[in-house]
Amino acid sequence: MDEPTAPADTTRHTDTPAQDDSPRRRRAEEVFTRLFGPRDTSAPDADPELGEILRRMIFGDVFAIVGLDDPTRELITCTVLATQQALPQLRAHAGAALRVGTDPVALREAMYQLAPFIGFLRTLNAVGVVDEVLRATGHELPLPGQGTITDAERHERGLAAQAPLYGTEIGRASCRERV
Repeated sequence: MDEPTAPADTTRHTDTPAQDDSPRRRRAEEVFTRLFGPRDTSAPDADPELGEILRRMIFGDVFAIVGLDDPTRELITCTVLATQQALPQLRAHAGAALRVGTDPVALREAMYQLAPFIGFLRTLNAVGVVDEVLRATGHELPLPGQGTITDAERHERGLAAQAPLYGTEIGRASCRERV
C-alpha cells in the first residue's frame, strides 16, 4: 500500500513587487524602463500577478541572454508580433524599438519583408500600426523609399543575382516569357 503523500503547498506568496527585491525583478524593471520608460505603478491593474510574471520572464530572463543588442532584439520582437497580428503589443514594441535606437526605415522594411510569408492584409495591418507609432514619435511620413532598381532592369538584375545560385537554367527563354 502506498504511503499517503503530504498535500501540496497551497500557500499563496503575497510578496508585493515592492517587497520583492530579487536580482531578477530588479533586472526586469531596469529593462522595462529602458524600453518603455518608467512604469506607472499607480495605474489600475486588473491582473497584476500576470503582469509581474510576464515582466520577470520577458525582461528579467529573456533579455538577460547575451548576444543581441536592444535595437536588434526589439526589431525581431516586432516582426514576431506582426506575424501573430498581436497589434496592441506591436504598437508598444514598435515604440520601444524606436526608443532604443532602431532605425525607423529598418522597422518599416522589416514589416515589408513579412508580406510573402503572412500575406499583404496582415502586412498592411502591421505597417498601419508602425506608421501610427512613427507619427506619434515625430517621424514624418512617408519615410524615404528604399527601392534600388526600376521595373525595366528588374529581370536582368534578378537573373544576375540568381544564376550563380540556381544555374543558367533560370535564364532560359521560357522563364523570361512568363515575366
